[in-house]
Amino acid sequence: MSDLNWEDKENQFLNLVTSKGHEGGYVSAEKAEELNDPGGETNYGISRKFLKLAYKGGEDGKLFKGKTGSEIDLKTLSKEDAHTIYKDEFLKATRSNYGKNEFAFKMADIAINAGAGIGTEIMQRSLRDMGEEISADGFMGDETTKAFKQIYNNPQLRNVLMNNIIKHQESYYTGEGETFKTKNISKDVGKNFQGGWNKRAKKTFKDIMNNDVVGHVLNSDISDNFLA
Repeated sequence: MSDLNWEDKENQFLNLVTSKGHEGGYVSAEKAEELNDPGGETNYGISRKFLKLAYKGGEDGKLFKGKTGSEIDLKTLSKEDAHTIYKDEFLKATRSNYGKNEFAFKMADIAINAGAGIGTEIMQRSLRDMGEEISADGFMGDETTKAFKQIYNNPQLRNVLMNNIIKHQESYYTGEGETFKTKNISKDVGKNFQGGWNKRAKKTFKDIMNNDVVGHVLNSDISDNFLA
């Protein structure tokens, strides 16, 4: 897939994620506490907690437009800035880990909603369901990358893998059933948000991959140097 074609698809994904029905809208810390929302203060799905971790400043940290995560005015965060953060902090990693395909979008969406660690653990559990002997520890490493590549390069197994991811994602959202190593949510939180979260879990992003807006022939197969 050409860089131009992939950039178009990234923009489709970013517009979806920041839409009102997905992650759009500001939620104050007080409102989040009232709703028992573990995300806390957020805008476009970007939480204050995440900003503080991502933009620490100082000698070893980075800034966003010259500000630390504590200094960013989350309430007035623009959609364009949200897109930049999503591309730099989520899509860049999942594109590197999974290639230019629907799984890069799926895993970025899970990371945005629940955290990168639980997203990786969900992928690992899904691959283990398919016979891959890897650890489900929430850390992306060579064995997880190799296992994913092996499954993905067999087109007949891609739907199986996506369905497994959805199954484990829905299980995580219940707050009961599976116990995840990376993190878990309470049953009460699961009940409060499960309806919307399960709708989100069923999103495969194949529609974006199949929507060839800029007129290029699609080819999302991973090459031998797909991590480059």
